This record gives sequence, structure tokens and C-alpha cells, in this order.
Amino acid sequence: TAAQTIKGKFNLKALRYYKHIMDTRTIKDGEFTLSFKYRNPPAKTSFMVSARRTYLDLLVQPIIKLVGQMPNGKAGYYFADINAKINHKISPKDRLYLSMYTGNDLFYYKEEEKELFDGVLTENAQNSSLGWGNLTSALRWNHVWNNKLFSNLSATYSDYDFLVED
Repeated sequence: TAAQTIKGKFNLKALRYYKHIMDTRTIKDGEFTLSFKYRNPPAKTSFMVSARRTYLDLLVQPIIKLVGQMPNGKAGYYFADINAKINHKISPKDRLYLSMYTGNDLFYYKEEEKELFDGVLTENAQNSSLGWGNLTSALRWNHVWNNKLFSNLSATYSDYDFLVED
């Protein structure tokens, strides 16, 4: 795991603010994770984005070919996902939060065979996959009425997909 904090002045479209940036990268067990976090010290607006994907399917391909199990094909599994969150302080008593997650998993098998018999070339292809994924997001407004009472108003969205191809 490598983590790096960068502090300093950055020019963002002619606006100068003091920024804190956290950049984290991880490679473990065929999974690559990248996250990026930004925070503005006056704490008006902050956001965070992180993403990851497994690369085990790409690492296994040469081994599958080497052992001769699938000389003309590919098989594998991977997942990828992204998380993002934005927080904004509208006033001392009002805050707005937006968050989003999307992720996909896919198992796949592809094989092609070509055979020449009596001058006739035949081709056979098999493609199968099984995949699923989700997209979800939420928008929330938080208001503090007093030190004993607060309220939250939320709107959410979710979409789940399941795919089978043969």
C-alpha cells in the first residue's frame, strides 16, 4: 500500500484554495485499488472517489494457455467498482450529501475452434458469460433545528442487472 498526502496551493479555474489531497494505491491478490480524496480545510465542500478492479483474469490467461486447457479460448472472472461521495456545508445548520456506488462482476468463457476436413473449413465458437452489477445513489439534505432535533430528507436510486449469455 502506498499513501501520499499532498498539501499546498493549487489553481482550480482561477480560484485559489488551500487543499488537502489523499492518494492511495494498493495492489494485493490480483486486485488493484485506487482512491483519491480531496478536502477543503474551511470544510465547505469535500469529495472522495475510489475505484478498484481485479486483474486475476488477465494473470491467469497465460497459465491456462500454457497448460493446454484452452489453446483457442479465454476464461476468467473479474469485478470492478467505483465509490464517490460529495459533501457540502450550505450553512451551519444545513448540509447536502451525494453518494454513488457502481459495481460489476463478470465470469466469461470464450472458445473458437477451426477444423479443415476434406477441404471444408468449419468454425465453431462458444461464448458464455454470467454477470451482475449494481448502480445505487443517494442525495440527502440534513438540517439541524436545535441541539436536540435534526431532520434528514433523502432521495435514493438503485438499479440491479443480472446477465446470462450462452
